[in-house]
Amino acid sequence: MSKKEMKKTEARSWINKIQQSQSEEYRQLCAKKLVSATSHLAFRYTQNTAFRACIVDTPPLEVSRVSYPPTDIVQTSLGRCNRAGSAVFYCTPQPYVAILEVRPQKGDLVAVSQWDIKIPFAAKPIGYSNEELMIRDRGIPERIARRQAAYTPTFSYINNQFRKWFTCTSDEKYHLSSLISEEMMRENLSTPRTPDDHDRFAIMYPSICFDKIPNSIGPQDNFAFSTKAVDDGVLELSRVYMVHITNVIEQFSIIEYETVARSIGMQNGKIIWMQIKQGDKTLGYWNGGNLNSYSKLK
Repeated sequence: MSKKEMKKTEARSWINKIQQSQSEEYRQLCAKKLVSATSHLAFRYTQNTAFRACIVDTPPLEVSRVSYPPTDIVQTSLGRCNRAGSAVFYCTPQPYVAILEVRPQKGDLVAVSQWDIKIPFAAKPIGYSNEELMIRDRGIPERIARRQAAYTPTFSYINNQFRKWFTCTSDEKYHLSSLISEEMMRENLSTPRTPDDHDRFAIMYPSICFDKIPNSIGPQDNFAFSTKAVDDGVLELSRVYMVHITNVIEQFSIIEYETVARSIGMQNGKIIWMQIKQGDKTLGYWNGGNLNSYSKLK
């Protein structure tokens, strides 16, 4: 059996070791073993926009405020997909999911930034079932099925464990999910197409609110890009909206909000704002129906 055809029993052993070890160096070894045991085949992602959200006190004036975290913040901050001192660019295809991810409270101001995808990128899914992957790209489950018989249960077992770490609603699993992310960022694409492909992929993982959105047919997606992908123009900031949170009903994952300002352009790294009349609900709000039932950013 080749290196990547790890048996499920061996995978279980590495999972136990990475969870129990107190050694950072040994956990890194375990992460390498687990990532190399799953192919994590990438597929071309075709959506045209992505969104980020952050809670602010006033409309941000600098583009850098809505982009990936600056070095002085991540130096001491461990994240879901980033090691302490190493930034990544988090985003999601759905603006409402971006707002849910930051867990705002009534009265908060949230900056929602819209990023246009300028260069097609490859998504490397992690923590999804074969059925969920089939919805996103039929080719991945088919390629998994062509592997040796022992591979499918191993792949499913490891990804089920990864899912628990990546969707943990607290930060207690960050030391594990960030290790896996770091290793996946380091791992080359299985079928590189150009010398720049290593900067044109993103880790795709289930949102922490995947089980909270009514009538959802599966987990909502989050992405983590390298900062170089942003710097090289894979994504480009197109506009920013300021929304005021008017109500939060946690039991039903309902967040109501209104748009209070929107950007009209960017110049020399600065965001230029235009005020919106009170009550304008450009973004709409989640009403518990189908994902397409809320107004999209215009």
